[in-house]
Amino acid sequence: MKRIFAAVMTCLILASMLNVGAFAFSKEVGNVEVYKLGCDDVITIDGNIDAENEFWSNTTAINLNDSNTAPAWNYRARVITDTDIRFAYSNEGLYVAAKTTDDTPIRSTGHEMADITGEDDNEFTVGWNGDTLILAFDPLQTMTYSYTEWADYSQKCPAWYCFTLMEDGTTGVWRTKTYKENEDTGEPIYDMNGDASDVISAAAVSTVDGQWDLEVFIPWSEIATTLGLVTDGNYVFDAEEFAKSGIVHSAKFIYMNRYAYNQKDGTDYSGMFLGYPDTGTVVTICRNFSVSDIIPGTSYKGTDGNPEQARTSGIYLNLVDNTDDDALHTPAAEPEVIESTCTTQGKSTVYCTKCHEIISREYLPLDDHDYYVADAATGKYKCSVCDGTAGAVINGTDPYDSFSVAYAAANAGDSIKLFASETMASTLVLDKAVTIDLGGKTIKSENGPVLEISADIVFNNSTGTGKVTGNGVDIPVKIVGGTTTINKGRFSGEGIAVFDVAAGANLVINGGQVRSVAEGLTSHFAGEGSIVIYGGAFRGVDPSVYLAACLIAPGVYDEQDNYTEYTVEAHHNNGEVEEVLPTCTEDGYRKASCVDCGRLAVDEVLPALGHTAGEVEEVLPTCTEDGYRKATCTVCGEAAIDEIVPATGHTEGEEQTVEMTCTVDGAVYTVCTVCGETVSYEVVSPATGHLYRLTAVDPTCDEDGTHSFVCHCGDTHTYIVPALGHSYGEWEVVAEADCMFPGLKTRTCGACGAVEEEEIAPLAHTEVHVDAVEATCYEDGNIEYYYCSVCGAHWTPDGMPTNRFNVIVPGGHDVVAVEEVAAGCHYEGNTAYWYCNN
Repeated sequence: MKRIFAAVMTCLILASMLNVGAFAFSKEVGNVEVYKLGCDDVITIDGNIDAENEFWSNTTAINLNDSNTAPAWNYRARVITDTDIRFAYSNEGLYVAAKTTDDTPIRSTGHEMADITGEDDNEFTVGWNGDTLILAFDPLQTMTYSYTEWADYSQKCPAWYCFTLMEDGTTGVWRTKTYKENEDTGEPIYDMNGDASDVISAAAVSTVDGQWDLEVFIPWSEIATTLGLVTDGNYVFDAEEFAKSGIVHSAKFIYMNRYAYNQKDGTDYSGMFLGYPDTGTVVTICRNFSVSDIIPGTSYKGTDGNPEQARTSGIYLNLVDNTDDDALHTPAAEPEVIESTCTTQGKSTVYCTKCHEIISREYLPLDDHDYYVADAATGKYKCSVCDGTAGAVINGTDPYDSFSVAYAAANAGDSIKLFASETMASTLVLDKAVTIDLGGKTIKSENGPVLEISADIVFNNSTGTGKVTGNGVDIPVKIVGGTTTINKGRFSGEGIAVFDVAAGANLVINGGQVRSVAEGLTSHFAGEGSIVIYGGAFRGVDPSVYLAACLIAPGVYDEQDNYTEYTVEAHHNNGEVEEVLPTCTEDGYRKASCVDCGRLAVDEVLPALGHTAGEVEEVLPTCTEDGYRKATCTVCGEAAIDEIVPATGHTEGEEQTVEMTCTVDGAVYTVCTVCGETVSYEVVSPATGHLYRLTAVDPTCDEDGTHSFVCHCGDTHTYIVPALGHSYGEWEVVAEADCMFPGLKTRTCGACGAVEEEEIAPLAHTEVHVDAVEATCYEDGNIEYYYCSVCGAHWTPDGMPTNRFNVIVPGGHDVVAVEEVAAGCHYEGNTAYWYCNN
């Protein structure tokens, strides 16, 4: 989608160049006075531009229309909108209010003409398929001065801030076009692009049909940060001082006017875009830019009407501090403190709690550098915080920021090595005996002699061309006491002499160079002190008068540079030679003194002979691992050869490819033909990301549904949509309950028709108590019991069910049987009979 969109854009831009004569505009907006909010003034960012009650009442609206903006981007474009725009500022940032009239407002959905946009496809996330108001603020006028030709569409410029009213009522805030270059390739890198709503406050509202309003607050720190990118980080602006600088800020206005093709709204804009296949496709009616009257560095006048060249800053925001409200400020109880680093001073600032005005500020001293040994071989120290190099090191262990600081800290007898050149504000007094290694660096002074020496000082130089040089002064080095010894280094002057040696002081030159670039110089030396030369080279003046015995200094004239170089040579009368022969590892020497002057006339080093290697043990290197060669000396038995044979490195084979898929980046790579490892791997086409389509199975009352997102590659994500659950209506009684039987009620689901039943509990009995009645011979009795007067149910006091027959106690006689008895003489008999005992 990105490639297609870019191709369409290119075609539109080219088309616009073929029709530049179709556009005309007459003026730029020019200078606008932007007033500052007072301590108690407030602007609420809510999209409602209250030009009567809020601070906006102090501002005048600028109308941007077809007289001061130019269309571009579409060869049939025309400016059909106008915008009233207002500006205000505070100590913390810039306020903007814009009221746009547009008869075809399109709200943004946040996607560029696509059903699904991957998370990484954020270039078109906000605004680009809806109407967008774009602002850029450019105090350096980088947009204007970077103009080269019409095709320089992506010229260096500070951020574009894009504001869009979204369909859901929110406001899109987008930052784009921030620029910097790749340090290695010089290619442009657009950095910080993306959603800026966490930094910038903005609110847009649709007020009436065809009109929408926008309010914006952009912190000065945000604008200053993007300017740093424009200038490759070389431009640094204190955001707090932004509004106080009195600078005229160039501002750029762009309105992106979009249109839903073939919406048949009576505007006839659809006829401008014949050939678009789909009704509803969002297309560009125009993109109108504020114009600049003159583009600096060219003969082009912006009012000529070329839309491509006119996309520059024609609005100049002149910030005016019209406030006088010191009495209104409320200082914060505690200052805000930014701690110092080793390169940046910190500050302690008291702000007004209402308007952020600076009430007072104190700058804090720099921190000490956190030095560490960066190169053990040279003794160089670096700071772990700022990566700066220590200017000088005492005795190889104590780093200091500069030579002058190191000398102040040194003790007599110390050695100081320079690692950075230094230009001092005035003469440095050397009154402690030290040894100085110039280390290939230069010492200068802005005022007066470079050095004034009163102690025993030795100058050496371990690397490069270490120099002590005058900066237009008469004499760079004054020796007022002690002995100054020069073994190496260059000492240059531009005035009367290079050295001034006072009476009682001594200068001994064993080597190095003494030079003068001043015309008419008659001597390298001045003063009445002792000067003895044993070696070195002297440019411009013959030093013979100061040479030690047995030394001469023949001169060689350089016609090209018009000076004579005198180099000291020895002519000694050698005495007996002392000789020590070299060994495998240690040098020997030959020495002899001059019988005339007593100094060394012969001082030769006899180089060590080196080892005589025996049988060599060798392990060959591989692609990634070193090999080695080792051998023992046949003379002394020490290691004669101990070499690392570097790894050979991979042998790169033919390029192979990895096809791009949804999840795999397309790439080209090579493999080593020797060991098979991957040598190079370059992503050429990032993975497209999945493009999912939704397949939905709706849930029912009692069964879950599913939402399945299926990519064309087969990747699937399925989410369970929980069952809806039944939607039952009210209960209805189907059968009434009584004291003998339960009832029944039901309810029905309105969605699926499912029926739920529930039993209604039986009613309680209407209880009647019957006392126990004893049975008689002629009547039945009964036990104690209860019965229901409604249903006739019977039960005993212990709750046992019964019926009305079980509770009757039958009546009847208590029969007693009498057997037959025969009558006797003296008593009567009887027949058999029965009688009732009751």
